[in-house]
Amino acid sequence: MNFKKKILIVGGEESLRLSLVEQLEVEKEFAATQAETNDEALSYIENIEFDLFILDSKLYNIENNNFSKIVKYIGLKAPIICLVDNNLKIKSDSSSRAIKVLYKPIRFNELLINIRQLIIHYEQKKDLIININHYEFLPGSRKIRDTEYNTEIKLTDKETAIIKLLYRAKGAVVSKTTLLTEVWGYNSSVTTHTLETHIYRLRKKIELNPSEEEFLVTSSGGYKLIC
Repeated sequence: MNFKKKILIVGGEESLRLSLVEQLEVEKEFAATQAETNDEALSYIENIEFDLFILDSKLYNIENNNFSKIVKYIGLKAPIICLVDNNLKIKSDSSSRAIKVLYKPIRFNELLINIRQLIIHYEQKKDLIININHYEFLPGSRKIRDTEYNTEIKLTDKETAIIKLLYRAKGAVVSKTTLLTEVWGYNSSVTTHTLETHIYRLRKKIELNPSEEEFLVTSSGGYKLIC
């Protein structure tokens, strides 16, 4: 199961795009894709939920905010890093969806720091809403809203992390080992019983009948979220 952060690099020189893809893949925590044209970028965006976009100002004029309009049009909200020639002075966008401007030549370490900061900030935003069936999941506030019954459910940090991980799997089964590693980290004192206890408590919060797994389903040595 691949839980790497997905990054789309759009426009600019091919050598730079390929270099960034290669360097990001080395970091292990990212899965980078590159697109040369607007149409190619859209073909990826329509099928993949990206965590961050990197675009080159040679292809997209940040002042017209073309790429942001495309992202908004298809219903995505994710941070954007714009790579700008040093002789072109542009202010960062001040909207809720951050656009970070970095000037060339790009220092990869600086780019990496900004990527991590923007993704963390975005995931922790209190107004971020993920729709799961008739629930609205708010990871930044650690709660779930039941839109059908107009109720709000408080979640623990671990419960929030479990739902985020299962949601990113898009309906695929996430093994118990993966959940333990991703949510608790490497810790020999944490057992599958700990995970099962958290799953049981989570089901009591989100399932109408916890014994009938409607949303949080046990399957093939792991769990999946039915969205």
